[in-house]
Amino acid sequence: MAKLKQESVADFLHCASILEERAYLFYKSLADKVNLPLINSLLLHIAFDSRKHSVILKGISESIAKPRRQPKDCEKKLFLGRTWTAIERLAGEITRKERIPREHMSSLVEKLMLLESTVGEEYYILVQLKTLQYMTREIREIYNVDFAPMIRNHGMRSYSFPNSL
Repeated sequence: MAKLKQESVADFLHCASILEERAYLFYKSLADKVNLPLINSLLLHIAFDSRKHSVILKGISESIAKPRRQPKDCEKKLFLGRTWTAIERLAGEITRKERIPREHMSSLVEKLMLLESTVGEEYYILVQLKTLQYMTREIREIYNVDFAPMIRNHGMRSYSFPNSL
């Protein structure tokens, strides 16, 4: 069972590293099409951050287990599928343009802010989900309380917590 979880985490991190590499290529391509030096340097900064994230995630993934997923499987099965699609869609828009004119910068910045916000939100949700999974497992092992039937029968959405918590 632990091996399966390790492989699952390794696969997720492997796919996340591929997503970050695609983000790098996207931002690099975008920077090449912008004539404004400040915007160009900011886009390159984001691109290199994505490249760095890709390398780190790949290293962590490979240190856990050998990834089983192929890159083509990542988009369909990855938690970040919505983000993957958004990057691919924006990349398609960018490749059709030779240059990005100054008057389109505002619209582009709005799209990029939405993209980055979505990526951050999806990573955040994943961390919360994994934390909850580990916490419920620990509670079950330490206190012999199993939340699985409650979640199955009622779903977590039906529970609300007081504001004082």
